Amino acid sequence: APHESHDPFVPAPLGFPGCPTWVFTSQPLPYPQAAVAPASAHSGRRRGRGSGARGIGVPPSEIRAAVESLYRDQLRPFGRLVRKRLAEHAEEMGVAARQIDEKRLRADCNACRPWLTLSDAEGGEWVATLSGQVENFVDPHSPDDIYPPQLWADLGAFLAALPLDDRLPGGRYLCARSLVERKLPFFSGCSLGQVAHVVQLAISHKKLLGY
Repeated sequence: APHESHDPFVPAPLGFPGCPTWVFTSQPLPYPQAAVAPASAHSGRRRGRGSGARGIGVPPSEIRAAVESLYRDQLRPFGRLVRKRLAEHAEEMGVAARQIDEKRLRADCNACRPWLTLSDAEGGEWVATLSGQVENFVDPHSPDDIYPPQLWADLGAFLAALPLDDRLPGGRYLCARSLVERKLPFFSGCSLGQVAHVVQLAISHKKLLGY
């Protein structure tokens, strides 16, 4: 799947460097459209590049826990999401997240065969899937709106009432996580993958959110 594009949206100089946020601007739309500041030009660079740092190896048990949790969330386990989920699990356990080099992580995942299968994806990405497991991932880029009108009405009302100092984080994944963590009743029963799809539709089709 292609990376999230920031090009069609209006940048807003808000937040602090490397931490884009959703905020609202007055727009002639049914609900206020949000604008998100673009990520720092350096935010996507791996730490340690040029220093020879390769990070620390990740145990197979942690890789499996990360990938299985992405399955439960209906998120296709792209390498970048496995990396994020490993960091989230470390934070939940109250331990410092290790520096995970992307190439080293792929090698660690490749060493988990035969129960883990790696495959290449578009844009130079890779995916780690559980061998023999049913894949029920939600495609966040699908243009199909399968959600009830009431969900959109409730989401629009929520966004319209959101204070300016209560910002949703930039990026589809982080924004979806923030919405799930708020335990909004209209998202009850939705997986994180479904909420991420709603966020993408809110950006590209409903125009409720924008960069």
